[in-house]
Amino acid sequence: MTEITFGRTLDANFSSLHIPAAIRRIDLTNTMYSVFAASVIVDENNPYFRSDGKALYSKDGKILYRLFPRYIEEYTVKNGTEILDENAFAEHENLKRIVLPDGLREIGNLCFDKCGSIEELSIPDSVAVIGKNSFMHMKSLQTLRLPENLKELGEMMLNMLTLTELYIPASIEHISDRIITASGTFIGKYTVSPENRFFRSENGVIYSKDMTALIKAPNSVPSDFEVPESVVRIVGRAFLNCNELTEVVLPEGLKHIEVWAFFGCPLSDVTVPNSVIDIGESAFDPLHSITVCDTLKADPAFLFPSFTGSPLKKELIVKSSETGEIKGRIWSYIDMTDMHSLLNIYRGCFDINWNFDYDCFDRAFDKIGFEFTKACYAVYRLKNPPKPTPRAKAVFTDFLRVNGADILTERIDRGDFERFIELADYMLTKDNIIEVADYSAQHNAVEFTAFLLDFRNKHFGSVLDKLNLD
Repeated sequence: MTEITFGRTLDANFSSLHIPAAIRRIDLTNTMYSVFAASVIVDENNPYFRSDGKALYSKDGKILYRLFPRYIEEYTVKNGTEILDENAFAEHENLKRIVLPDGLREIGNLCFDKCGSIEELSIPDSVAVIGKNSFMHMKSLQTLRLPENLKELGEMMLNMLTLTELYIPASIEHISDRIITASGTFIGKYTVSPENRFFRSENGVIYSKDMTALIKAPNSVPSDFEVPESVVRIVGRAFLNCNELTEVVLPEGLKHIEVWAFFGCPLSDVTVPNSVIDIGESAFDPLHSITVCDTLKADPAFLFPSFTGSPLKKELIVKSSETGEIKGRIWSYIDMTDMHSLLNIYRGCFDINWNFDYDCFDRAFDKIGFEFTKACYAVYRLKNPPKPTPRAKAVFTDFLRVNGADILTERIDRGDFERFIELADYMLTKDNIIEVADYSAQHNAVEFTAFLLDFRNKHFGSVLDKLNLD
């Protein structure tokens, strides 16, 4: 036997692990769990590996492959080590202190994943490469000072970290827009060395040195944030999952808002300046209302997507670049059952001047998957200009009449009183109001029942009945 491969589902805790002389390769990367051993012993005649009894190293001592004792609390990496391999210390939840040697050059992917007891980690300035997700789930780590030899903050480097502050050294030349891709990450403040030639920090936010690009905002950004007037580009994922951000002011002169720039921020309404040329996919998501200028060169579908798992009400307001007047309001519930088809339909409904063809979208009504989504769209079209064609009006009213009771009782089940009353005028009829009121009373939905009784006394019918009489 010349190779040891640990199985994908192995969760091992050996009393001792012996590596014979013939072993040339040990694969620790395929297992989804970590492999532990109280000690590891390598035959002195093995030409590829050696051990200090606790960790497995390459024969020349330059690579540390794995620390094995599960309950170890402190470990000093041997002098001469240049590389910490992938998963080298992963899942050592009891490890409280680790000493890394000068001369270390590389920290591999997931190296310290789930090392939840380490409060301080001093990374030697000799380190030039840090892999993906290297510090994931280090829940006790509060601050992190990156090494002075590091050139790049790479993809997914900071995922699943919770830090009060991250120090960025003068050596950093590139910051990936995917440095953080996972929820569950919190960085309270970014501090860039004043000596850095490419970046600077102001109030915890990373900007390009000339302040024309906003690179990364901390998760602690206040609820209202005003982007500086000098900024012309907001980099992708700049405000990713800034969960307190509810209002943002974008400056006139801003030109580019890149992909996922404000993804996960609880923004309600955003006005995009006339100067903005393009907006990347899911730049604002979720979002209730966005106002754009008719000179924008963005894919209209990029302004609608939502990945919340349920229909989400959205409104797109288009204004004229020449007069500032509102050219149109396009409102929709994004439907997760057939979202991509819907977005393709949206694309086809806009001309190059951002005029929206409602008839085109009305004809695609049957492609909307959720019954509730269809009801919301039908009611919106019946309530708001421009008026639907007689054919579309008949389709909408027929759908609401046939499905009204089922959709309204579903709102009762969900306790969604706000949406219930939005739809009631167009879905309650003389034929179904008793059924819906009885259902509400049987389910002790007091608020709904009171509304239904009052509605019946006032109307004895609905707007839908009147529409069908027109």
